[in-house]
Amino acid sequence: MSFEYNGKMKMPHYKGYIQEDKLETTPSYYILSSTLSKKLKVESGIIKLFLKLYNITNEFQKDIDRGPFRDVGYIYGPAKPRTFIFGIKYNF
Repeated sequence: MSFEYNGKMKMPHYKGYIQEDKLETTPSYYILSSTLSKKLKVESGIIKLFLKLYNITNEFQKDIDRGPFRDVGYIYGPAKPRTFIFGIKYNF
């Protein structure tokens, strides 16, 4: 299990989507992630099953600019939304 906390930040938000340039204070957010795995012994080796959960609480930036005049540099939230990855690994 991992926990990543990001506190408030000062960040420039340039006009286009908004009326004028501003220095915004972003909200704090956290990312909770986990990996679960199970090893199974078989005759010819080991099978490992795993499930990775990233950003379990689905934190995201709620004030993203939209449209053709958005400020593409005004991004501060997590890189990925809630993500589930399931895998099987086989070792001889």
